[in-house]
Amino acid sequence: MRKLTLASVSTLALLAAAPALAQNNDSTVTQSGGFNSADVAQSGSSAISTVTQSGDGENTTDQNEVRVRQSGAGAASEVTQSGSDRNEVEVIQDGASNSVVSQNGTSQEAEVRQTGDGNDSLISQNGNSNQAGNALNGSAAGVIQTGSGNSSIVDQDPATYTTANVTQTGDDNFSNVQQESRGGAGANRSEVRVTQTGQGNASDIFQNSDDQPAVQNATLVQTGDDNLSYINQGGELNTALVTQNDTLNDSYVDQSGDDNDATVAQTGESNLSSVVQSGSGDTATVTQTGDFNDSGVAQSGNTDNVATVTQTGDSNNSFVGQSGANATADVLQASDGNTSSVTQSAGATASVTQGGGVNNLGPRSWDGDTLPPSSAGTSYANNVSLIDQSAEGASAMVDQNGILNRSSIDQSGAGAVAEVTQSGVYNTSIVDQTASASATVDQGSTSGNFARNASRITQTADGASASVTQRGANLGAPENAPTNVSLIAQSGADSSATLSQTGDENLSTIDQQGANEFAEVTQSGFGNMSGVLQSGGDNSALVSQDGDDNDSSVTQEGASATAEVTQEGENNDSSVGQQSDSDAYVSQIGDGNLSTVVQTAAAGGSSATVDQLGTDGLSDVQQSGAANTALVTQESGSLAADSFVSQTGSNGLVTVTQGGESNESDVLQGGDGNVALVEQAGIGNGSLVTQGGTDNIATVGQYSNGNVSTVTQSGTGNVATVTQGTPGGGI
Repeated sequence: MRKLTLASVSTLALLAAAPALAQNNDSTVTQSGGFNSADVAQSGSSAISTVTQSGDGENTTDQNEVRVRQSGAGAASEVTQSGSDRNEVEVIQDGASNSVVSQNGTSQEAEVRQTGDGNDSLISQNGNSNQAGNALNGSAAGVIQTGSGNSSIVDQDPATYTTANVTQTGDDNFSNVQQESRGGAGANRSEVRVTQTGQGNASDIFQNSDDQPAVQNATLVQTGDDNLSYINQGGELNTALVTQNDTLNDSYVDQSGDDNDATVAQTGESNLSSVVQSGSGDTATVTQTGDFNDSGVAQSGNTDNVATVTQTGDSNNSFVGQSGANATADVLQASDGNTSSVTQSAGATASVTQGGGVNNLGPRSWDGDTLPPSSAGTSYANNVSLIDQSAEGASAMVDQNGILNRSSIDQSGAGAVAEVTQSGVYNTSIVDQTASASATVDQGSTSGNFARNASRITQTADGASASVTQRGANLGAPENAPTNVSLIAQSGADSSATLSQTGDENLSTIDQQGANEFAEVTQSGFGNMSGVLQSGGDNSALVSQDGDDNDSSVTQEGASATAEVTQEGENNDSSVGQQSDSDAYVSQIGDGNLSTVVQTAAAGGSSATVDQLGTDGLSDVQQSGAANTALVTQESGSLAADSFVSQTGSNGLVTVTQGGESNESDVLQGGDGNVALVEQAGIGNGSLVTQGGTDNIATVGQYSNGNVSTVTQSGTGNVATVTQGTPGGGI
């Protein structure tokens, strides 16, 4: 059966005299085979329609059908259907547009509607049950172009069970759809939906796969001007949804594995998003609601990686690279000019939140490693977070609420956890962990925005733990430039370090090289310095500094030593060196005091307690024997007290209590079980106690001014008592 209907201005011209041909309408229809039908209606000048049908049409009902409606000047349509089974085409053009449809294969449908001038549509379909729209039933679901200069290409050749719907409203939009894949009936079809509203939008979508059924789905919505979208999907069961609202947005999606899901929403201007997924079961969600944001997501490896990037500010930069299985990254950039980089594999988790105010201070450079930061490295407009994790179970969380904060986390080892919180301005945190470590850093300010804290944590052992809290207080010159600095290095197993700094220009260094080390440092004030070095094992150090310009040093090179240092005044200096399982307790509450405690490897079981409550006191305790005890107290109100204790024997006891001014006590204790008790008040007193032998006791009390006492004991069981002045004078 062959059926042909032509109804237009040119219809009569075909039957009339030659002068009627001046209408310049051409229609050529060639039909061969069975069940062909063509209906062409042209109105206006220069309309050209060429329809060629060859092959069989068989149900429903017996059809190969073509219907072309052209109205206006310069329209052109070319339809070619060749092949067996039923093919359908419907082209409706209003204006000087061009449509070319070529269909080969089984049961194809094509629908084109163009309103305006200079629109171009090309549909090529070959295979089983491909579809572009739903022809000849009054619906509008295929290629719809309203406006001028729009261009649409649909290439489904060769393919099976693919569907493409393109709607363009506006001017100069471009859409290219290529599906060369093998789908299945019903839910197993591969589908593309493109909606472009505005001007100058461009879209390329490729869904090509040898898998069957491929079941690829791509949806693109562009509302605005000059947006660009590229989607490429191979494999099977991949889904891409891209929404672009506003101007000059650019989206790139490439999925080559199976069962991947990419969702990109760009609401703003000049945003750039790139999603590349080559694994299976990966999910990427990118939301950009500001302007000039840049997001890159690259996921590869095994299965089930998840990346979520949300950019609500302007000029932010985010990169997420995940390889392996079950990695998760969540990035939120809520202010302007922030930079985030996450690189991780094998089950790692990363969370980055960047907010704060507008940076009016200009960009800063950083190389990601130097502390305090130098001017070298990459220039960053605002906050920067760098995360590199390469271990199963690693977890990193960064929260930056301020401007020009810098964080770098590099974790390589199973079970590592790092959490960094930064508020205010100029905070810098570097965490480098290898093996099962945990680090927590909290940096901010007590008032205002400025902080400028700096922290480095390096852990290379199982079970290490470090916690740093820093609060800048803007106490010292120059204004708005506090510089608290914390350095923690752990290389032994199961060590723990905790640091708290409040104030300005405080410096703390903790270096743990042994196993099961414990260190806790608290600094409050201005210009305090603390150093802790632990290299033996099972050592404990607690340092508390509350004041200004205090200096504490704790070195533990033995095992099971304990040191506690408290400084609450100004310009105090404490040094503790331990090489054995000994205890040292130093309390400096006054100002300008100096304390030294040395406990050697032979001083196991020894204890030294020093309390300096006055001003400009000097205490030196040297213990090189076992199980000795030294108690030195320089009373509140004392001035320039001087105490020296040397215990080279064992089981000795020395107690020195000093009040008054410029009093000096020296105790040299050897032997075994000796006891020396010294109490000084008044001004300018001097005491020297020298003990050898066993179980000797010396008691010296000086309570007036300018007294001198010398006691020397050797042998066994000697007792010496010296009293100068009235007891209780000045103490």
